[in-house]
Amino acid sequence: IIGSVFVHRWRRPNAPRPVRIPFYPLPPILYLVVEVTLLVQLLRENARPSLIGLGIVLWIPGLAAMIAGFATLIYGLAAAGTSLLFAAVIIIDIALLQGFRGIRRDPAHHHMLAALLYFAGAALLGAWMGLSKGFDLPLPAPFHRVLFAHIHLAGAGWAGMMILAVMSRLLPQQHLRHPIQARIRFAGFNIGLIGLTAGLLL
Repeated sequence: IIGSVFVHRWRRPNAPRPVRIPFYPLPPILYLVVEVTLLVQLLRENARPSLIGLGIVLWIPGLAAMIAGFATLIYGLAAAGTSLLFAAVIIIDIALLQGFRGIRRDPAHHHMLAALLYFAGAALLGAWMGLSKGFDLPLPAPFHRVLFAHIHLAGAGWAGMMILAVMSRLLPQQHLRHPIQARIRFAGFNIGLIGLTAGLLL
């Protein structure tokens, strides 16, 4: 909001201003410096919770803008929304991936890591589709094929890998926890999904 003061003055230099800021532009600049400093300090002291909170803050308006943009055929709004969603997913992914540092990983961890990577890939394709509608950005394949790739990465990749991670940790079946079978299942799933996605996009 504070940054919009500079944008408004730059885009409409002759607009009437019944309320003036004393010593402009010093007060808004100082406000922005203080806010950025507080944000950086918060991220340094509580990185993971702060990043997840930042991702959620971006996610909510991004989702609303994307839905509103596609529903009203205002594709510029949809593109902005999908871009915010992509940024939110990447920020949340980074925060969650930090939790895997320095731990001994088992099959459930590998499934969760793959799920987060597929989540980021699905978000990338979603943002790409939104930008292609809003700004005629070329896609690697026809729109419907990119859409199918996005759906498979989100559904089979992210959700499927998360389900397998939970099953391998919670359910008592030994074949879900057997190391060799877990590696074969993990490799087969990823090879199949990556091959399917590449076939749709190329």
